[in-house]
Amino acid sequence: MRKLALLSMFILVLVLVGCGATQPAKDPFLTNAYRALSAMDTTYDVAWGSFVKLYKDGLVKEETFQAGRKLANDYFAKWTDAAQYLKKYAAGEVPAGGFDLLQVLVNKSLEELKNYLKEKSGGIKPII
Repeated sequence: MRKLALLSMFILVLVLVGCGATQPAKDPFLTNAYRALSAMDTTYDVAWGSFVKLYKDGLVKEETFQAGRKLANDYFAKWTDAAQYLKKYAAGEVPAGGFDLLQVLVNKSLEELKNYLKEKSGGIKPII
């Protein structure tokens, strides 16, 4: 009986400690910024993946593919810079304001890539 009482007390303490633990406050800027990067990355994955498939199927010439790859690499480098900036922001190393310019550059690079892929794919779906 005493063991049951001790076990019950132990479980109660664990429950109370667990309920008393607080979640860290979410940073709306960080949440929105990561969502924006995630959306851009999804768009990139679909568009570039489709273009690569067209290339592998022989529907896109090598030089056209390599020019697209250059644009894709440029986008990826800018996206990576933005993601690293957010990591530094989360660690308290940089202010939030610097992300805006990076986000604009990533968006511009993604739009250039999408436009190129649309043009060079001949309108074949599912290039976004």
